[in-house]
Amino acid sequence: MDESITTSSFQFSTPLWDKDISEITHQMSELEGVAEVKASEKEVIIAYNGYVQTKNVLREKLENAGFTILDDTNKSRGWFQKLVQYLAKGNKEAFKGGKPDCCNPKVPKN
Repeated sequence: MDESITTSSFQFSTPLWDKDISEITHQMSELEGVAEVKASEKEVIIAYNGYVQTKNVLREKLENAGFTILDDTNKSRGWFQKLVQYLAKGNKEAFKGGKPDCCNPKVPKN
């Protein structure tokens, strides 16, 4: 498999019609460096050569064609990602950007 092939997915804010799916598949397949396009009513997955195309350019092409794409931050997250973010938020509040006492040589040990 070619190491330069990257896959990106874009989720749409509203479901697409069959005509839109065909249009996206055709337009994206015509772009230089695009290897494969899989589109459904909720998202499009594009495999492309990372040396020729970028995710931002593909996103821009879709948006310029009139398709509203959700931000990556709006994607639903799995339970593990939610747990990690919850723990990160707690650590940030507890340590206020500093290191824990065990890792900070300036804090005297009891």
